[in-house]
Amino acid sequence: MDISSVIDKWKPSVAYIKCDFFNKDETYAFSEAGSGTLFGFSDGVGIQTNKHVISKQLPLTGGLATPDYCTVKFLGNSKLYYVYHHTTSGVFNMQAAGDESDGARLIIRESDNFIANLLLQQGFYCKRKPSLGESIVILGYPSIGSQTDITATEGIISSYEYSVNAGNYYVTSAKVEHGNSGGAAILVKDNCYLGIPTFAQIGEIESLARILDEPGLLK
Repeated sequence: MDISSVIDKWKPSVAYIKCDFFNKDETYAFSEAGSGTLFGFSDGVGIQTNKHVISKQLPLTGGLATPDYCTVKFLGNSKLYYVYHHTTSGVFNMQAAGDESDGARLIIRESDNFIANLLLQQGFYCKRKPSLGESIVILGYPSIGSQTDITATEGIISSYEYSVNAGNYYVTSAKVEHGNSGGAAILVKDNCYLGIPTFAQIGEIESLARILDEPGLLK
């Protein structure tokens, strides 16, 4: 399948996320933006994204701050979907991976026909591990790209990293910039969702990005 067809298939499901953090006195503190991909989970509909999109490490205490709410926006729909930290009954809508890996999800409680139609057209998780050199495409909303349309970057699988506590990652030559992390990494040959694009490792000249493997670990 050609890359333009892959992008057309997946871009409706990739969302722009903006999370707002507030101080204890309920005054606005700061915002964090990123990308995520819509999926149906066993306990509802949600957005799979990066942990660092929905939480922020505090420089003084080293603890993690979580936003009061995040807004989720899809292409072709002006509606903002609000995801609050927890429901009135105390059920958490923002769920991060329990280990040190950079995976998280947002549960959307106000699902509607637009989201239902997206899920009907949804692609699938990759069923095989790609070989080195296979082509991938990263979809998301980087801060240096358009905020009204998807930005796509292309690359290959460069290597694979194993970690006991921090998750397993594909290393890729595709560009992942602040903002499109959390989006979708698609294996071009199979047109399937490979994992969650995340931070880059910067070398002396170039940088290599990571893709969190096991995209269904939060299902």
